[in-house]
Amino acid sequence: MDTSQLKLPFPYDVLVTIASLADRNCRLAFLAASRSLHLDCGKYVLDDPVILHGDQSITSFISFMRPHNHSRWRHLRSLCLSPASISSSVAEVLVSEIPRATNLQSLQFEDAEHQLRAYPDLIPAFAALPAIKHIVIENGYTYACKMLEATHWPLDSAVFRVLADLSPWEYPDNDPQQSLYPATILRNSRATLRTLECKRWTGRDATLLTYPVYPMLESLSVVGVWGPRPAHWAISFPNLKRLTVRTVESDFIDMDQNDLAERVATRARNLNEYESQVEHWNELAQFHGDVLDFYLLGFTCRIQRMSLSLSAKTLQFFPTVMETARPTHLRLSISSKLLSQPIPTYLHDPGLADLKSLELDVDVWVGGKDGYEGDTDMVGFLGHVIDLLRRASTQQFTFHLSVQQFLGPVPHSMLSSSSWPEPGVSDEQEEPLTRPPASPFSPLKAWIKEVDLDALARRFFEQVSSLESVELQIWSRDPQSSSKSAQLSRVREPVDAKG
Repeated sequence: MDTSQLKLPFPYDVLVTIASLADRNCRLAFLAASRSLHLDCGKYVLDDPVILHGDQSITSFISFMRPHNHSRWRHLRSLCLSPASISSSVAEVLVSEIPRATNLQSLQFEDAEHQLRAYPDLIPAFAALPAIKHIVIENGYTYACKMLEATHWPLDSAVFRVLADLSPWEYPDNDPQQSLYPATILRNSRATLRTLECKRWTGRDATLLTYPVYPMLESLSVVGVWGPRPAHWAISFPNLKRLTVRTVESDFIDMDQNDLAERVATRARNLNEYESQVEHWNELAQFHGDVLDFYLLGFTCRIQRMSLSLSAKTLQFFPTVMETARPTHLRLSISSKLLSQPIPTYLHDPGLADLKSLELDVDVWVGGKDGYEGDTDMVGFLGHVIDLLRRASTQQFTFHLSVQQFLGPVPHSMLSSSSWPEPGVSDEQEEPLTRPPASPFSPLKAWIKEVDLDALARRFFEQVSSLESVELQIWSRDPQSSSKSAQLSRVREPVDAKG
């Protein structure tokens, strides 16, 4: 039967609109309604990212793209190849068909190295695509880098996640770090690239005779690497605005004297390399990371907005970081031990003199063997905060306090998947771990229960004349201490300028 002659229940344009708003399964159902819908609804099926997983998925996808003289390929915008083996015959078909994806803008390989190593013909096929703006490489290595080096994509963003875990015999004999250095392998896209993200990706310490320059790059993220040597970032990315760094060192901060000496030496080396070159940043708009991360980098530029995590073990680096960065907007995530300091020295640091916006995030675990006992004088702590806000003439203040509580004995089965209870034995029958119960009512709990946040916000306004907005929020799982919040903004009268 010729479906083009079927009488449709709604006007054609209404059906097309419905198809454009429906999910993929509904759109596929619309294809059988008429020949015109088969043509027009096909493009809506491709609105969502296409994920290919193995032979059957690829074969079905290519069959779907063939009708109407392969015209559906021009509507493909986003494609992801998930980790799955592909047969040689299917890989050959994909190689022959993928050049039709001339409007493909987003491409992701979730197991790049193994797939490209197994089917090298995929490399020139994908590299020749003309319109890729966003690339994600997961589990990549030299084959993935070869593909990127061969491209001339107008990239807007590039993401490198995790270097491939290859077998010893799979690693190339000659593997210079510079072959994995992102700024090298993406150099054909240096005129357009705006965002670069690297997670657990080596090659960051490459020493090159010349460094390619990315004039448009504004955002750089380097996560999960041992302390990088970042001086050349200022060469390759002269107009950088936003920087995120999370080093392995900041994830393992139990330091003895040898570790401390190594951290100091790392900063001194990076500082010397940065200052010895001509290219510098005068200022960055944003930095996100740990206090130790920024300390290790050795940069001397000012940072407008900083988002930092701070613990008792990294407190010693805080004065140096603040002296260098002198932020005007600071989000500080502090540990329970810093909250309980009799005198929170970090709130009196001279580097905070220019602070116009302060956000304090505190996560507290109360009770338990390793928990915080909740003996903080919150009134005194907030008094130190008010002193800081007054000295800096701060305009905005936000305080988030999250309190969670150890609830006493916990069954082994909840802590380890390798110690499930015997069949027929309930958690109540199972012998619990030895853990002291949480204190019944700590000073912190008492303060949370009694505090009037609206009144506290008004107190901030009364004592800090520069403040324009205050946001206070307490979140607690303790049934004895309900969550609460308050927001207050100061309405200032307009100044009547008389000439």
